Amino acid sequence: MGKKKIFAVLISVILAATTFLTFALSHSNNIRDQFYKKASYNPVKGELRFTIPKTVPEGCTFYLHVSGRILIGDGTGASIHMFEKESQDGSWVQGETYTYPVKAKNLDELLLVYGLIDINKKEYLYTLRITPDGEKQIIG
Repeated sequence: MGKKKIFAVLISVILAATTFLTFALSHSNNIRDQFYKKASYNPVKGELRFTIPKTVPEGCTFYLHVSGRILIGDGTGASIHMFEKESQDGSWVQGETYTYPVKAKNLDELLLVYGLIDINKKEYLYTLRITPDGEKQIIG
């Protein structure tokens, strides 16, 4: 193969990778914002609520791991993990709203790590932190 042909192939591969990366980042930001808007904690009801995005880009899977920290009677904390089955096997239903009861008086924080994983196993993940009063922010 000549130098010009090798150069052309190399440029094509770089352009394809750049296009895919731009596509994935764009969709990742969309998923980040969609999920953030639909996730909430209601301290009065003691309920965590979130909705899985309705659409996920082809070649990607939606990832979500829900955990938190609760306070035990003596003031120490313990970690909690919710929706372990769905987190492990990725069986989240697109467009479905999930709820989980968590009493505000025992809650220290909730952490929802979510985002996309592409076909090359590249992760585009975000961490949503929710406090006992229902305030939320993306951290990290």
